[in-house]
Amino acid sequence: MRRNGATWVHVACWAVCVAVWVGCAAESDRPREQARDAGESSRPAGDLAVPDLAPPDAVPDGAMPDDPGLPAAMSASMPPVLMRDAPVDMGKPTAAPPESLSARQPMTAMAPTLIGPDGLPPSGNASEAASPQASARKMTASSPGLSPSMQVKSSAASGTAALSGRVAAPPADADGRIALDAALPRVAAAPPPMPAGEPARAAEASPEEEPAAATASESLPAATPESIEAQGYKLVKVYYGTDRKAIDVAPGGPLANVPWMAVTLCGGSASLVLLVVVLRGGRSRVLAGLLCLAAFATSASAICWANLTPNTKPAGAKIDLDYSNDRGELEVGTCEVSIPRTHQRGELESPSIIRLEFREDPMRHVVLMGVERKDEDGFYADLKERIAQCPRGEAFVFVHGYNVTFEKAARRTAQMAYDLGFEGAPIFYSWPSQGGLFDYTVDETNVVWTVPHLKEFLLSVARRTEAKRVHLIAHSMGNRALTAALGQLVTELKQEDMPLFHELVLTAPDIDADVFRRDIAPVITKTAQRVTLYASSNDEALAASKKLHGYPRAGDSGEGLVVLPGIDTIDVSDLDTSLLGHSYYGDNDTVLTDLAQLIEESKPPRLRSHLRAMALGSLEYWVFLARQVGLRTGATTQ
Repeated sequence: MRRNGATWVHVACWAVCVAVWVGCAAESDRPREQARDAGESSRPAGDLAVPDLAPPDAVPDGAMPDDPGLPAAMSASMPPVLMRDAPVDMGKPTAAPPESLSARQPMTAMAPTLIGPDGLPPSGNASEAASPQASARKMTASSPGLSPSMQVKSSAASGTAALSGRVAAPPADADGRIALDAALPRVAAAPPPMPAGEPARAAEASPEEEPAAATASESLPAATPESIEAQGYKLVKVYYGTDRKAIDVAPGGPLANVPWMAVTLCGGSASLVLLVVVLRGGRSRVLAGLLCLAAFATSASAICWANLTPNTKPAGAKIDLDYSNDRGELEVGTCEVSIPRTHQRGELESPSIIRLEFREDPMRHVVLMGVERKDEDGFYADLKERIAQCPRGEAFVFVHGYNVTFEKAARRTAQMAYDLGFEGAPIFYSWPSQGGLFDYTVDETNVVWTVPHLKEFLLSVARRTEAKRVHLIAHSMGNRALTAALGQLVTELKQEDMPLFHELVLTAPDIDADVFRRDIAPVITKTAQRVTLYASSNDEALAASKKLHGYPRAGDSGEGLVVLPGIDTIDVSDLDTSLLGHSYYGDNDTVLTDLAQLIEESKPPRLRSHLRAMALGSLEYWVFLARQVGLRTGATTQ
C-alpha cells in the first residue's frame, strides 16, 4: 500500500507540474496581448487596415457607414476611409497607402467599381470582370444552389482579388461611397428584385459574362470521372451479389477516429523500455510511477482498440451500409472503389503502420468509397445498360476465397478490372467468409451453404443482362462454391443451353485433386467455352490445406499437377509470386498479362507468346517463358 500511495503521489505531482506549465504559458502570452492592444489603440487615422466588423447577420442589407440604422459600435470602429464623401475619379488607381500601413504589410491598390441599381456594375464598365462583387453575384445567378464556401472558391477562380496578407480597396457606389457589403465578409448576396420591364440578367447573360461563370464552375469539385481523376484517383464502379447479412453503419464518435492500435503499440513499447530500465537498476520512484502510468495507458488503449470499430474512411466516403460475416439473404447492389493515380499493377494499396498511415487515402490507396443496395429489377437494368456500353458486351464474375471480407472482395474486383483494362462490367459474388485466419472450418461450412444463392445469381447475370460473353473467375475456396453451382446448372438446364459462359478461370483451387478429376472436371467443361486452371508448387496456403485434409489440392503442381482433357492447365511455379504464393491471380503482373490475353482477346495458350507447352504423357500443360511480362506492353524480363 505504501508503494502504491507513493505512485499516486507521483502522478499527482506530474499533474500539478502540467498545470503550472500551462499557467506560465498563459502568463507569458499576456504581455503580447497588451502590446497588441496598445498598438491597435495608437493606430494612425489614415490606416487602411480592415477593422474587426460585426457578423454579417448584424448588418442591415444596404446600410452605409453613416446610416442611422447602423449600430454605433460598428460606425465607431470603421476607419475614416470607409466614410469619405469626396467623389472618386474612376479609372485611376487610388492614392498610395500611408507609410504606417506600408511599413507593416504590402498593399495592392485597385480602382473602385461603380455599383448599379441592381447591386451589379453597369454593363460596359471596364472593371466589371475584375470586380469581386460582380464576379460573386454572377456565381450566385448562375449557380443558386452553391454553398457559401463553394461560391467563395468560385469567385476566387474567376479572378477576384483574394490575396493573402494584402488589402484591396472595396468598390464604390454611384456617389463615390464605399459599399459596406463589399467590405464585410459576406458571400454574394442575392440582388434585389428587378424593376418592372427590365430583363433579368440571369436569363439574358451577355457573352462576356458566360465565360466568367464557366470558369468559376470549372473550379468546383464536380463529381465527374475527369475531375475525380484530376484529383489524383479514379472511381471504379463494380456490381455485387452477396448472401451476407446486411448491417447499417452508424457514424462513429470522436473515439473512433483515434488510431488505437498505434497508441497501444507505442504505449506497450514505452512500458517495455521503462520495465527494462527499472529491472537494470533504475529503481527510482519516478521511473516506477511512469511505468505504472504507461502500463495503465496501454491497457486502456488496448480495450478501446478491441471494442471500438475504427473509422479509417476518408471524408469523401459514403459508407452507410456494410455486410457482416453472418449468413443472410441474397442481395444485389453496386460499389464505388477508388484507384489512385500512383497505382502499381498488381498492388492492392492499403494503409501501412510502417509508413505511419492510419487512415485510408484515395490518393494513395485502393479504398471502398460507397456501397448502394438495389432492388433486383433496378440492379439488372443498370447492369444490362453497362454491359451494352461495352463493344464486346461482356462482364466477369469474381468469386473470392477463404479469409476475405466483403470490402476486400470489392477492392480486389476493382483492382483486377482496372489492371486488366476490362471494358465490360466487373461483378463479384461475396459469400459469408469470416475474414479470419483461424476460421477456416467455418468458411468450409459457409461455402457449401452459399451454393444455391450463387447458382441463382449466375443464372440471372447470364439471362437478364443479355450479355454476349460472361466470364467466371474463382479463387481458392471460392472454386468449391463455383464448381458446385455450375454442376447444379448442368443438371437443371437443357443441353442446348450449354455452354452458358465464355471463359471459366480456376485460380489456386482449394479442392481435393482426386475429386476434381473424377467428379468436377467432366461437368464444368460443359458450362464454358474454355476452362483454364492455374496451379503452383509454391502455394503455401494450399500446402497447409493439403496437410489439414491429407490429400493434394487441385491448385498444387509438381507430381500431382492436374492435367485433363478440355482444361488448359497453367503452371505458375516459376513466377516470383507473393509471400504465400496464393494470390498470384491478382497481384502478379505476369499472371495479369496472361489473364488479359485470355479474357480480353480469347487467345488459347498456344497463341500466347509468353507460354511454352510441356508434355505430360499424351497431354500437355503450359509454363511461363519469362519471370515477368509487362502488362499490355509485352516487355519481358528473364
